[in-house]
Amino acid sequence: MIRTPGRQILCQDELCLLSGETLQVDLSKEVLLANRRFCDLIIGGYQRAETWFEVIDPASLAVRLSHAEMTDAKTYRAQETDSLFVLWGDPVLGYFCPGPWVGMPNSLNTGSGCVFLPPAERFVWRVQVSPHRFHNVAQSPGD
Repeated sequence: MIRTPGRQILCQDELCLLSGETLQVDLSKEVLLANRRFCDLIIGGYQRAETWFEVIDPASLAVRLSHAEMTDAKTYRAQETDSLFVLWGDPVLGYFCPGPWVGMPNSLNTGSGCVFLPPAERFVWRVQVSPHRFHNVAQSPGD
């Protein structure tokens, strides 16, 4: 199963580029990963403090993947809307990858969502992988 607080699916065209359309979605409760829809999908609509994605084995373990820009002064270089998870998988080959992403797919060509830095400036982005025992949706990962 999977779950995430992301609230939007960013739709793609036939070339797998962003179409500009979004679909509202509620993935805050567990959803079966067996749905092929999750094998090629872009999820956005995150609030800055809640950019995470969980892959859950209900019999035992969940793995939470989170990512965030790290800044001391709370001055962010990336826009909140540019924090995404790009999902890719193939049930036949037996893999699934929830990729943390900053910026829009194809942003190197379009400039949409790129983080531009002046000389000598830094962009620090933390990606964290946190396994935890799965209890139920009412409990947090630290419980």
